[in-house]
Amino acid sequence: MKKIQEQLKRLKNEDVLQARPAWVLENKHLLMSQIAKTTLEASAKKENWNIAESWKRFSHIYQMFVPTNINKAFRPILTAVMALVITSGGWIASAYAEPGDFMWSTKVALNSVVEQGQLALTPEEKKTSIKLDFATKRAHILKQVSDSNIQNKDTKNKLLKETSADLQNKLNVVSESLQNVDPKDAVNLVKEVSLKTKGISNTLKDVATQTDDKNLSKDLSQQAVDTSKQSLQMVEVVLEKKVEANSEVSDEEKLIIKEHISDVVTEIKEDAEKVKEQSTQLKDQDVIDSKDIDVSKDVVKSLVATSSTAKNSLTANTINEIVSSTSSNLTEPISNLDLVSKVDQVVKTVSEENNDVTKLADDNILEAVKKTIELKTTVNNVSREVSNTLVTQATTKVIVPTTIITTTSTIKTSVSSTLK
Repeated sequence: MKKIQEQLKRLKNEDVLQARPAWVLENKHLLMSQIAKTTLEASAKKENWNIAESWKRFSHIYQMFVPTNINKAFRPILTAVMALVITSGGWIASAYAEPGDFMWSTKVALNSVVEQGQLALTPEEKKTSIKLDFATKRAHILKQVSDSNIQNKDTKNKLLKETSADLQNKLNVVSESLQNVDPKDAVNLVKEVSLKTKGISNTLKDVATQTDDKNLSKDLSQQAVDTSKQSLQMVEVVLEKKVEANSEVSDEEKLIIKEHISDVVTEIKEDAEKVKEQSTQLKDQDVIDSKDIDVSKDVVKSLVATSSTAKNSLTANTINEIVSSTSSNLTEPISNLDLVSKVDQVVKTVSEENNDVTKLADDNILEAVKKTIELKTTVNNVSREVSNTLVTQATTKVIVPTTIITTTSTIKTSVSSTLK
């Protein structure tokens, strides 16, 4: 007991709970640095929030007090003025404008001004690459518009149409630039052209899928198909430029192009299957066939059978003459068998030659690209032909019943007047 009391006295005299000075100093520095970092991040977030919030408030106030008709009338002038202001340092409006905002057109105008200035300052040998960047940027903007929360569907669809048209123009500019570029300046563009143009085509597919408007979605899907073909055509041009410059295709470039070809081959197979499915609708969907004329003949025969006078007065030749004269407004029978047969041949060709393309890519990458483009063109052409035929027949189907009724009525009148 006495021993325990002595130990307690020693503990009382010794400050055993006091932290080590070195440990205190180390943790003090750590805590202070964390506090400083947190303060800076909070300050930066607050500043960004204030800028964005101020922009939203300004947009809201403008829309409240400026009438819509005045806004539309002065928008071109305001766009030009704001583009000048922004390029002089007022970049905030452009940075925070979203699709559908009244300043969105200013942002688009600013981008065009900046791009023209950038292009003017770019060396000639690098201009094709810059133009390709511009096209890629348009694809990103198209996706931005598609993902936006614009409530007015007409406004959103209008922006999608304008942006997709602008994208196509940018791609055409790139294609033209590639045709005219010096071969020695094109040797390093293979990878960039393949990856970026393929990405643009994929973006168009995504946007087409997300679009609610059926007609616009169809147009964007077709643009995606055309862009996929145009993408390979650009790769073909660059590869030919490399040949002119006596430059070999690197292993990395071959790998990228093989993946590009593989993706397009997959598209071709899918498109061929879709066309095959559509063609099955054509087999039993003749708009006006011989049955329509037979309907009219049956009407006359029915009239003859029910009239003893008609039996004696009308011969077979007379009946045929009446039918022929009154059925002249019926279109001649349209056969879809030739088109169906054409589709079958295309599907068979695609099935056989797709494997050849894959093998050809190992030996001659340029020829593989050319063969893929040829297959893509063949499938695209027959797909358009089938789609147009289906649309035409769907439209004509509505007209046919009315035509037959009118013709049948005319036949009845002709038979009655002949019997008299």
